[in-house]
Amino acid sequence: MEFKTLRVNVENGVVSAMIDRKENRNSINRLLIAELTQLLDTIESQSEIKMLVISGGNGVFCTGMDFDEAVATSSPSRDNFSEYMTLLKRFTVTPKILVAKIEGQVLAGGVGVAAACDLVLATPESSFCLSELLWGLVPAMVMPFLVRRTGLQAAYKMALTTETLSAEEANRLGLVDTVDLDLDVALKRISRRLLRLDPAAVENLKLFMREMWIINEPMEELAVSESFRIGSSPQVRRNLERFIRHKQFPWE
Repeated sequence: MEFKTLRVNVENGVVSAMIDRKENRNSINRLLIAELTQLLDTIESQSEIKMLVISGGNGVFCTGMDFDEAVATSSPSRDNFSEYMTLLKRFTVTPKILVAKIEGQVLAGGVGVAAACDLVLATPESSFCLSELLWGLVPAMVMPFLVRRTGLQAAYKMALTTETLSAEEANRLGLVDTVDLDLDVALKRISRRLLRLDPAAVENLKLFMREMWIINEPMEELAVSESFRIGSSPQVRRNLERFIRHKQFPWE
């Protein structure tokens, strides 16, 4: 499996995929979404693969929307938003176990990628921030997955204050499941039990949990529609363009 935005390794039933967009701080573009989707398609057809571990290099896990790509698009398409939501949904229904292995910064849509995974492991120096409101955006597609982990008020506070949380704070809220200095050791420890599980049982659990929570088709439609409406507004696009072209924040 060869990709442009991912570095993939397969070993003992586990696929490791490192986001490899260091020139764009591991931001999310359409190619990354497409390649993660393609990777899921591939491993779901292979019974010997039971787990997918997603990580990021260079001290950054994922920083959310690729502003360069967003600004380069003269007229945003609704598909640009729905593809991200579809990927997060895919994380929560695939029979494969998804683990986010975080060593560094997580911003905006990257928080959604982590929150949609089954387990989140982070080093003590990792940090988490929902920064969308700084640009006039709303983390509408992240929220259903984040709220499922942290509860409504904690997720709302993250979005409203745009404060950066430490790994320990994120662990206390439920966004992070394990904080450890050595994530490889932590992953091996939990993998001993997880790799024994029948993928059909994992899938049944995921589907049951989905029915128990608000992440359904109407919620997904609302999240995509709001993201598209707000993300397409002239003011938000001006905010992004000023930052890309002049490195100016909206309040400057």
